[in-house]
Amino acid sequence: MKKVVIYTGDFCIHCNWAIELLNRKKIEFTEYNVAKDSS
Repeated sequence: MKKVVIYTGDFCIHCNWAIELLNRKKIEFTEYNVAKDSS
């Protein structure tokens, strides 16, 4: 299976919805918060 990467931001409701969906479907993902991650 392909790796899922999601780029999020603080106060991003669409990001939260996407994360909730991935968790409900039990899909593993890597999250990068662009507001906090410097790399």
